[in-house]
Amino acid sequence: MTLLANVTFATNATDADTSNFSSLSVGLGLLGLVSATQNLRFTQAGSLPLPTSPLMVRFSGNGGLLGLANSILLQRTNGGINNPVGPPYTSSTLLDLLGLAGANNSSTEVVLPVPGLAGQPNDGVLFQINTTLGLGLSAKLYYAFFIKAPTVAGQTICSGVATTLTISNPQVGYTYRWYDSLTGGNQLQGSTSTTFAVSGLSATRTYYVEGCESSAAAAYRSGRTAVTVVVNPLPAAPAFSGVPAICSGATTALTVSGTDTGVVYRWYTVPASGTSFFTGSTYTTPALSDTTRYYVEAYRASSGCVSSLRTLVQVNVKPLPGITFTTPIYLCQSKTLAQLNYTAALNGPVSYSIAWGATALAAGFGNVNNTAFPASPVSIVAPGNATPQSYAGTLTLTGANTCTRSYPFNLIVQQTPHPPPPVTTFQ
Repeated sequence: MTLLANVTFATNATDADTSNFSSLSVGLGLLGLVSATQNLRFTQAGSLPLPTSPLMVRFSGNGGLLGLANSILLQRTNGGINNPVGPPYTSSTLLDLLGLAGANNSSTEVVLPVPGLAGQPNDGVLFQINTTLGLGLSAKLYYAFFIKAPTVAGQTICSGVATTLTISNPQVGYTYRWYDSLTGGNQLQGSTSTTFAVSGLSATRTYYVEGCESSAAAAYRSGRTAVTVVVNPLPAAPAFSGVPAICSGATTALTVSGTDTGVVYRWYTVPASGTSFFTGSTYTTPALSDTTRYYVEAYRASSGCVSSLRTLVQVNVKPLPGITFTTPIYLCQSKTLAQLNYTAALNGPVSYSIAWGATALAAGFGNVNNTAFPASPVSIVAPGNATPQSYAGTLTLTGANTCTRSYPFNLIVQQTPHPPPPVTTFQ
């Protein structure tokens, strides 16, 4: 018995004409000893099938597909016929796959997906017929093809930030389907749109997209491209342990509590947008005359993420007590009680103090400490022997809110004039 295996017109299975074919044949022989094999390779750089890309192979047999099914092998390859990848279609699996493809025993041609192996690259498909039944067989191999998978760049975002995934190699007329898993799973979107909107993510997530030649359910489709959206956490909003109220005209230091390594704190005068006026964990305010609001955000330079909200820091400013009066105050020599007349008492002064300068203290003036503030006038006690001159003092008012305000003033002791001499008239 002559053992024969032959492949003719091999290039017909790789040219642009989908109607011609290569021919594979085996003659009568011992069981399983004779086979005819052809390997079709995809050689376009940067355009190879994914491990999950369905490979479509069109072939026909001289005895119908049922007879051919027991004498055929289909398998992916990588780098040539001697490097098979993934499980093959054999007589035990081919009939089921033909059923999935909608073929029947009388079919003469069929297009089948060839399974791949996750994570294993591949660049071709092997088609083989053999003499398993000891019969002479022949087959026609028309072509093998796959749908090029979409190309989508992954993205890195901050938690809660919306983004859009965009297919960079869209094909006219294609429909793109997005899923939550590499195979099977739930379809998230299916349309001709080349974008997929992502929002509300708080953790890293991977999406999967496939290209389909049309919107038909049975349209040829590509393998699914995995697209990962890396989600960086937001830094915690700045916290402050307490901001004490200050008196008008004072400054205060505002310090973020529990600072985070790698985070910088940016200060604003508005709750959103605007320009930062200070960066740091402690900010010393200028002298403030009114209640003032600041807004602080945490920014992590390594990820570019910013806390979800700016923290409000309000510095409450308490008003100062005040009065209106005229200085200097005059007192006649040898008198011991001067009157400080005032009007327009502001913000409820409740007590007062008087601190005299060195000259006044040397002359016998006594300081006054935390005395109840009276209705106008305020009495100022002076020593009876104070020499005529100006004496400097400071009046300090304390309000019910504990804030104080000081006023410098002068008390001038005036010399008492002598009466004019009597006028004597001589005649």
